[in-house]
Amino acid sequence: MKGKHALLAGAVFLAFGGLLVQAQTVQSGADSVIREDWLSVYIMGRKAGWVRSTVSSAVADGRRTFETRTTQNLTIKRGATTLNIVQESRVVEDENGNLISFNVAIEEPRSKRYIIGKIVNGDLLSYSGSSPEPVFQKRAITEQGRCPYWLDKRARESGYQPGQQMEFFAWMPEVDHTRPLRAQVAYKGDAEVEILGGKRRLHRAEMTSEGFKGITMVSWYDDDGVMWRNDTGGFLGLKLLRTNETLAKSMDEPAELMVSTYVPADRLLSDPRRVCKAQYRIRAKDGAKLPDFPEGVGQTVAKGGDGEVIIEIALSRPAASIPFPCKLPAGELKEYLAASPLLEIDDPAVVQAAAQATVGAKDCMDAARAIEAWVRATVKTKGLDVGFASALETLKQSEGDCTEHGVLCAALARALGIPSRVVAGLVYLRPDDCKSGNFPCGAFVYHLWTEVYIGQWVAIDAAVIPPEGFPVDATHIAFARSELHGPMPMELCSPILAVGGAMEIEIIEAE
Repeated sequence: MKGKHALLAGAVFLAFGGLLVQAQTVQSGADSVIREDWLSVYIMGRKAGWVRSTVSSAVADGRRTFETRTTQNLTIKRGATTLNIVQESRVVEDENGNLISFNVAIEEPRSKRYIIGKIVNGDLLSYSGSSPEPVFQKRAITEQGRCPYWLDKRARESGYQPGQQMEFFAWMPEVDHTRPLRAQVAYKGDAEVEILGGKRRLHRAEMTSEGFKGITMVSWYDDDGVMWRNDTGGFLGLKLLRTNETLAKSMDEPAELMVSTYVPADRLLSDPRRVCKAQYRIRAKDGAKLPDFPEGVGQTVAKGGDGEVIIEIALSRPAASIPFPCKLPAGELKEYLAASPLLEIDDPAVVQAAAQATVGAKDCMDAARAIEAWVRATVKTKGLDVGFASALETLKQSEGDCTEHGVLCAALARALGIPSRVVAGLVYLRPDDCKSGNFPCGAFVYHLWTEVYIGQWVAIDAAVIPPEGFPVDATHIAFARSELHGPMPMELCSPILAVGGAMEIEIIEAE
């Protein structure tokens, strides 16, 4: 079972993408001014990439606009495989911070995704997908979202006074291309901050956002509004430092984000795929924060002492399933049936694959198991060099790791009218499946799988081969669930950014 960590790559990349909501600065002029900023990106103390940002101002037809362009380049390792991810983005706004348009291109190994939007007659026309020629969807704007230039100007005008707070809606199309997201910034005072071997007295600002739940981004500004440093924290130690082009583009050996996140098991499980009931005690370490573990689909959560969490997982075969083809009452579970940038369920290739996979299925549980087996057989190359591909991309390439298996399963189920969602969490691997590192009792590793609704929610996992007739095993510990609404599910990534491998897991029982 190779590769459980595309979620980590996506989490890191989108985290430093979202930081630019508060990283841009510009000085106004009579006609046009361009400002260029370079930021170095560090992960686990290693130089991992760079960000270049420019802001320009122009007047056309009597209307002043501001354009923010960013290039972001990240290099990480997953085991021995090196991944390079590049994002180009452009946001245009008016002088009141109102969105005019955005255009984002995210290039990962073996895939490229576009996120495009514009305001027309007060409505948002937006698109996210693998084609550079968009087919827009029209959406009403219910909240007044603001853009980078206006937000930065507002912050500078505040003077960064301790105790001041700003609450606003900001456009973050890399996270959600359909609406602006709620965010808050609080100013916490001044301090001497180390910047590349020197010290500066800077203003501290803390930002939280619904797009990055559970994460507080700490930025440091000077009196002119220039951001010199940003710390996201968590086990990755994600950090941005203001620098020049030469230093920004100098690289270290990339940070390794696979084996470094393995959580050693405290005892060996001889046959983990047959474990149907288990209990775990989980503790954070090294200052990390445990996620709010979800309940449901056999998982229950209880708080223990000293911040520990007790998780019990008891799985059973469903007693009954709704008939297939699936026919739910109109509007029921509609968020788990919708198309999205990662789930192209209306594409003819996806529709055809779903039909092919489920020939002869007797009920929805039978169809779900058929999808699971079909995806397992179809995604032939279990590689580590795919970032976070969509269902259609995976169908075309027939390669990927657990994220591609899980996303494709979810898309095929929805194409047949079966509600689906994906789950991020941990799964236990025996020592010989860990591939690298020293884990004599095995380890829990990051993983993604699928849940489908057949009258009740049940789990399927195309990336793991269970014994015949067994459900998904009870070594799957859920961290977060997602209906995969946006171009990158940060609701899955945020818990991983916060804790990573900085935890201890005690296996209390497993049977």
